[in-house]
Amino acid sequence: MEKNKIIKFFIFAGLFYLIGSLKLAKVFANEPGQISCKKLGINYAIVGPVANNQHDRAASHKLGYTLEMMTAEGQEWGVSDSFKYALDHGMTPILRICYGNTCGFTDPVKYAVVLDRIADLVGGRTFYAIAGPNEPISETWLGGNPGEWWVIAPLVTTYMNQVIAHVTRPNVKLLSPAFNLTHPNLNDEVTTMVRAGAQFDKLAGIAGNGYNLKGYVVDGVLRETISSQVSRLRSVASNVFANQDIYLTEIGMFESDQNPAWSGTKVPRSQALINLKDQIEIMRLDPKIKGFLLFDSFGTNPDQGFAYNFMTDAEIDASLSGLCFLPRDVDLDGTGGLTADDIKLQIANWIFPANLRADTNGSGSVNSFDFGLLNMYWKN
Repeated sequence: MEKNKIIKFFIFAGLFYLIGSLKLAKVFANEPGQISCKKLGINYAIVGPVANNQHDRAASHKLGYTLEMMTAEGQEWGVSDSFKYALDHGMTPILRICYGNTCGFTDPVKYAVVLDRIADLVGGRTFYAIAGPNEPISETWLGGNPGEWWVIAPLVTTYMNQVIAHVTRPNVKLLSPAFNLTHPNLNDEVTTMVRAGAQFDKLAGIAGNGYNLKGYVVDGVLRETISSQVSRLRSVASNVFANQDIYLTEIGMFESDQNPAWSGTKVPRSQALINLKDQIEIMRLDPKIKGFLLFDSFGTNPDQGFAYNFMTDAEIDASLSGLCFLPRDVDLDGTGGLTADDIKLQIANWIFPANLRADTNGSGSVNSFDFGLLNMYWKN
């Protein structure tokens, strides 16, 4: 009788724990059933297909997004296989097209046809695609010269609207051209696109690239952090993006003293890594920032100009991915999310005698043998 009272007491205590844990899981969540580490991703910075071992590496860090490129028709077959592998491992692919001033997809209708083809090849599963150039004011494969935002913006608008009009598969989620959030003419660029009839409201989200830049001032305002650059993005063109989802396809440590391309105030790499970690923590809690991808942090693009952003697995785990895992005293089964087994194990650890803890056979892990004994205890 006394034993039954004790068990009932702890069952009620377990229910209170469950409620508290669910609240905690909601804080860590990106959306129902998906913890917020899924916001973090990797931009491979190469033309696909990406090798499976790179996807394995990304999955081992429990990342949520991948990004690779295409530059010409015909590459979609290999990229589709890469996308399927990423999807099979719990990651959502993002497609970027081209770089520099040349591209095999200058015809938006042809690009839309290829996107529909990929949509079928991946079996109807969701992926994202950038509907235009990366950093259009600099990468001018649609025409114009670098910096000529007044020429480039109308061209980009027409291209984006045509892609929107001709993609027919619902599993293709279109993003805007990936804006450079630090460019001095960002507001001019977006305002011109709005005036040209850009159909931003028909997109799944707005894409952009942001980097920590110590001491960087633009439009008379200090914008040295990625989150402050996102605030700037939301304010351009009379707040046209204020309520839209945002996907940062490039983030990183551009301010590092290991980056020769940064002419502003440099910070030691160790501090740049801390600064990046702090920004990920801030953006993780912003419900409208849906994803942010580390640019070439795996070193898949061997260009030493990007070496400032290369990271070891230990750095990614300790400094980045660890921010979005559920605490170990909640995620007892180590799945990365809150499950029914977590609750069962926690209650077991509270009420079972010392010789019947979760790891009942002392194997060092929780296995089917342990659950068999725990369930027998409950039945008795």
